[in-house]
Amino acid sequence: MNEVERAASLFNSLYQRADEYVSDYTAHVIFHCLERGGVRFHPEGVTILQILNRLGCVQQMKPVVCWAIGYLLQQNMLLLSGDKLYRGPAAYQFREDHELTGSVIVQPSLQLIQFAGRHWLDLVAGRIDPQWLAATIKQKRLWQAYYSNRHDLYAVYNQWAAEVFAERVDLEGTHLIEVGVGYGSASFALLAECALRGVDITGYTLEDNDPILLEQTQKRLQNRFGAISFQSRLADLNQLHWVAPERFDHVFAVNGMVCTRDLTVTAQRLHSLVKPGGAVLLSQWVRPNDCGKRHEEFIFSLLPGVRPFQSETDLSVCFAFFTTEDWRSAFLNAGFRQVEVYVNPGEKSKAAIVKGLH
Repeated sequence: MNEVERAASLFNSLYQRADEYVSDYTAHVIFHCLERGGVRFHPEGVTILQILNRLGCVQQMKPVVCWAIGYLLQQNMLLLSGDKLYRGPAAYQFREDHELTGSVIVQPSLQLIQFAGRHWLDLVAGRIDPQWLAATIKQKRLWQAYYSNRHDLYAVYNQWAAEVFAERVDLEGTHLIEVGVGYGSASFALLAECALRGVDITGYTLEDNDPILLEQTQKRLQNRFGAISFQSRLADLNQLHWVAPERFDHVFAVNGMVCTRDLTVTAQRLHSLVKPGGAVLLSQWVRPNDCGKRHEEFIFSLLPGVRPFQSETDLSVCFAFFTTEDWRSAFLNAGFRQVEVYVNPGEKSKAAIVKGLH
């Protein structure tokens, strides 16, 4: 089974349906945020400037509001004619799908969206600091539930990467590093897949910029996979004076580049981590095109350190996610001798496997 066939089995019609459900849910949460903020879409329409003024939006949060309006247009919740915005055909009451939510676990996404929606108006008006939001999401363990292999909408990224890496890269007897390990769900998926295939990894280095989370994840992995030598190191690919202290046989990461400020620089740093002949393999959220928006951006647009793409003050603004061509170009410019990019089949590009050979 090749990479695309694996993706087809994971990002299947049920996944697509669940993703559309969460996308619609996000749009309705945003629409109701605007209504709670006093925005009314009267027959005569309303301008973007009027919305910004009505919300009391502070300067640094204008890209967030512009993204939200653009997302509502994409989801047909709003219509744009000239400079006026009108209520769209999809601006009806959200319909819950109990059959879907009974068969696919999407609750971690919905809970995170609900939490962000409760505080969105205070965030855009500058009454709440984004640092508080990030800390509270972590404290309430919403991130832990979201980045879990029990969250079906997210687990597919881990499983796709695990299957491709275990089959396409010679991992036997190697020492690899995982960048942006977080709660370790990708680590567990990869090592479980290797165990099924009888592949023995000698060493596994975990890298993250959160020392407490790094320590907790290493302990959990060591308890589960005791035969593997685990190490950890505190690092951030975005830090200004970053130097790779050593090189590894292979580099692995799943959605660990959300806060990347310069993709070419990040690709160069990934290249510096791997030994000649080794591979870097990433499983990443991707956007379908330069202006295509994803429901996950509703959360990430509010977090400190996540910068907007494109113009910051018009409706094309996006956050956090790159296109497949962005990844391909960055890896080629970083000096990888061979670059392969695989995208999930279907109408919308949601995920990509990016593989670079040193």
